[in-house]
Amino acid sequence: MRRRSQPRAAAVLRAAVRDLVAKFEGCERGAIRGAQGPAGIPGGSPAGAAARLASQPGRIAAPVALCAALFLAFAMLVAAAATAPAPAHAQGEGKKVLIYTGTTGYRHTEAINQGRPVLQDALEDIGFEVDWEDCNGRGTGSGQCQNPDKNPRIFTAENLSQYDAIVFFNVSDYWSGTGGQPGQLFNADQRNAIINYVRNGGGIVANHNATDMGAGQSTWNWWDGNQNSVVGTTMPGHAATDINNRADVQSVDQHHLANRQLPDVWKLGDEHYNYARNVRGTHHVVATLDERTYNPGGNAMGQDHPISWCKSYDGDNVEDGTGNPKSYDDGRTFVTGIGHFGANYTENGGDNNVVKHLVGAIRWASGEGRKSDCGGTIWSNFTRTVLVSNANNAIAIDVAPDGKVYWTEIGSQGGWPNYNSEGYIKMHDPEGPANNQTTVAVIPTRADHSNSEDGVLGMS
Repeated sequence: MRRRSQPRAAAVLRAAVRDLVAKFEGCERGAIRGAQGPAGIPGGSPAGAAARLASQPGRIAAPVALCAALFLAFAMLVAAAATAPAPAHAQGEGKKVLIYTGTTGYRHTEAINQGRPVLQDALEDIGFEVDWEDCNGRGTGSGQCQNPDKNPRIFTAENLSQYDAIVFFNVSDYWSGTGGQPGQLFNADQRNAIINYVRNGGGIVANHNATDMGAGQSTWNWWDGNQNSVVGTTMPGHAATDINNRADVQSVDQHHLANRQLPDVWKLGDEHYNYARNVRGTHHVVATLDERTYNPGGNAMGQDHPISWCKSYDGDNVEDGTGNPKSYDDGRTFVTGIGHFGANYTENGGDNNVVKHLVGAIRWASGEGRKSDCGGTIWSNFTRTVLVSNANNAIAIDVAPDGKVYWTEIGSQGGWPNYNSEGYIKMHDPEGPANNQTTVAVIPTRADHSNSEDGVLGMS
């Protein structure tokens, strides 16, 4: 899935240079011919040309001026090429993305019509090649999603293999207001094509309605059916649909590409989604909402409210929500609840935090960065090792360069009426036997209560 090809900007620049070189060479030849005599006449020699140039200034002034102008343009273009910034070449170079806006449930018409072109332009500006596919309705009629020219053509192994990432931009599956039943957007063959695309190293980015395809109901076990699915939850309700209900978005992982160009905290007016469960622990949380800064409505999630998260699919036996563990090779998914309003994308001419967030996510999903960038809040990535099982109210801990672990803890206690007590500095040697500990220092302290934490607190 990870494709590489020549960047469009570089090709255009080289073509412009070639064109100017050709014009300059032609201009130079024309100017010299104007100064030379006819073939076979002495004036055609270099010396004769020089003499003619000196004797006919008016006749040759225009060609010489034109040559000078072309030379200056050529020099400026070469300088621009030499000093042009390289980020575009390191981001979208040679990569291709599909933006898909199919809907068989509620359709976010404003966001799709206004936001999709802005996102596409932003991706193309950094070198991505972008295709857009759209459908609306669950039937097989013209423009509907099961028409032979829509999903049956789009979601095949052969067609998807050309893309480094797919963007499910406000995609929907089911809503009671449009009828049908959950699970109608993609049929079994199309679902398998999407799963196999990710298994083979493809990436998916989904925003807003695509994280709630079934309007609070599960649509597909791999997508939103359980905690091991791509989304990992459903969305039972949201805050008021009010762009003036502005929340603080917290960029909790500043290292992820989705947040790399964003401040630690930024304001967003949106239809803020409240999810049925907190995905922290099964997915890597990239951004959260601070519910103290806006009105979350009746389905508030509390202090920890994830709004953007991602998941890496890699390994021989990956639990992917289907109940049938599979092998995956660097598949990547990123979902965010952000993006209800058209103005979320068009604000400031498209140069805004929502677009930057999505572009960064697409860069990661298309293979930039590391697959481990989405592992920080997945608890199964960590192990807990007990060094010593009987530390007494350990306060501070430090690890020495040689790997030995030092900590402070409460020692023998006096208490009233004898306030004399002790604090210990202890050490565990990882090369020694299990549960080993050595007291390396005993420090006299005072304790007003038995086994209190008065005394040795830390190390420096």
